[in-house]
Amino acid sequence: MHVLIGTANHITEVKSRLASEMNRWEKKGVSVTVRESRRGNLRFFDCILSKSQRDSSKERLRLLHELLVEILADLILTDCECSMVRKLVKEIYNYTSDEDLERACRFVGRNLQTPLSADRFHHKSRIMSRLLEFLQLYDEMVLEGFIRFRLKDYVEELEEAVERAVDDYLVEREYQEFIALLQRFIDSQETKFHQVHVVPDAEDGYRLVDEDDRSVDCQYVDDLKLVLATGGLEYEDLVISSLVILAPKQVVMHLGNGSRPVMADTLAHIFDDRYRECKRCDRCEENAPVRG
Repeated sequence: MHVLIGTANHITEVKSRLASEMNRWEKKGVSVTVRESRRGNLRFFDCILSKSQRDSSKERLRLLHELLVEILADLILTDCECSMVRKLVKEIYNYTSDEDLERACRFVGRNLQTPLSADRFHHKSRIMSRLLEFLQLYDEMVLEGFIRFRLKDYVEELEEAVERAVDDYLVEREYQEFIALLQRFIDSQETKFHQVHVVPDAEDGYRLVDEDDRSVDCQYVDDLKLVLATGGLEYEDLVISSLVILAPKQVVMHLGNGSRPVMADTLAHIFDDRYRECKRCDRCEENAPVRG
């Protein structure tokens, strides 16, 4: 009794996983010998079930199937998926360098963890079920062929998820490039302000004041207010644009009694170590909650 597992692209991974599982198999009463062979560009691992006086052949084969299914499902969802993701990113994304490709692959990999891991149990259960069905009918399997022909729906879902993740990466990259541009602009500006405090205001949304609580005056800020009045700019965009032009040595965002505004993350990215937040001080206490 035996099961033959073949692979072209995951030889090291299959070999390593089979070897690491041998002790666990022994504890479950399944003694397996693994023999390695080649056939063209394929490497096969023959998992041969040893005879036992304790359990029937049928029972031991069932255990072997269950153990192999667990190993192969984990392999598909980790090593194989990682290879497929990398291949898809290379096909979809016009990367400019190997480093750019690596950044894209890392971003996509992290991005996929959220939608796929939320339903990871479902993915693994479906793959394990297909593997078990296959091994109950056949004693020989090529991993890449199984994925291609028996897991078409999983592969299609992965392709769609990768496409969305690549789109997100492009948006994120453009955002980071924009932030870097603003940072260079700020660094080139000669500032007249040591600190500018962003204080929530019940009527106007926010006030910009210096460390002595004096209103910060800037012709550009006034011009932006006119743009805001005509509906050409969101209020938080006005605050961010004003701070970029003022280029203070430090920006202090007062949260008051309200929730953290969306623009706080943007300001933190732009001003980096020049940015800090205050959750409780006289300015915070005296003003109404921030509009998030």
